[in-house]
Order: sequence, then structure tokens, then C-alpha cells
Amino acid sequence: MAYFIWLKNRTVPSVRLPFLPVNIPTLAAPFVFLFLIALLVPNSSFIGHFISIVIGFIMANGYLAAFCNPPFKIVLRIEKLLDKLICQVSEELTFVREADVVGDRYKWEHIGAAGSTPLPLTEKKNSQNGFQGQGQVLGSSSEN
Repeated sequence: MAYFIWLKNRTVPSVRLPFLPVNIPTLAAPFVFLFLIALLVPNSSFIGHFISIVIGFIMANGYLAAFCNPPFKIVLRIEKLLDKLICQVSEELTFVREADVVGDRYKWEHIGAAGSTPLPLTEKKNSQNGFQGQGQVLGSSSEN
């Protein structure tokens, strides 16, 4: 969460949490949740969760990129070895090859910046008649 909060802070400097009456800096949101969880679940690992927030911020700044992102050459070799299997992927799924996206990888505008378009998850069907399949009445509004 901290990783995405750090990135979101670039476009949204403050947020209003549902349970707080005031806006807080976006970067403070993970710490608010950390303290809330520490109160609600007393035996949770406060230090462990605090360290994970700090590591998320470090990752967002790119300091751990060498550890988090595999070298592109390795991914390209794996795709080349598995090419026959990749070609058998159903047409309902879209497989994006590393070679096609290597120039756009890990850029902020692809991680959900304001104004970006979401990935199409389903096709929108323009049906003005509503449900067009077979159906079965489960009950009736009239009493017998």
C-alpha cells in the first residue's frame, strides 16, 4: 500500500479518510492505518508493519529496483523459450510480450495517474432490451 500511496501523492497531495473529519497528507495515510490496526489488533507486529511502510516508500523512489524488477534480458529469454506455449494462450486472454512494453515499463502514467484510462476488463454490449437469454420465473406476484 505504501508504494502506491507514494506514487498517488504526486497527483493527490491530501486525502480525506472516511473516519476522519479532516484532510490528511497522502503520505500519512499508511501511518494512520498502522496506528488504527495497532489499536484494533493489539498483538499485531507494529514494528514489522512500520518497516513494510518504509520499504514501500523506498521502493517507490526506485532504490530497490535492482531487487524488484527482473532484468529484461532474462524475461525476454524466458518468453523465447516458452513461445510455443504462449502462442497457445486462449484468444480471450491478451498476453503482452516484454519486447512490446519494455520502453513503457515502470512509468508513472501507466500505474494509475489521474486521467489514465483503465484496462478494458469486459466488453460493453449495447443492449437496449435488457436480458436476452432464457430465464425461469422463480416466483409469482399473484396469490393462487
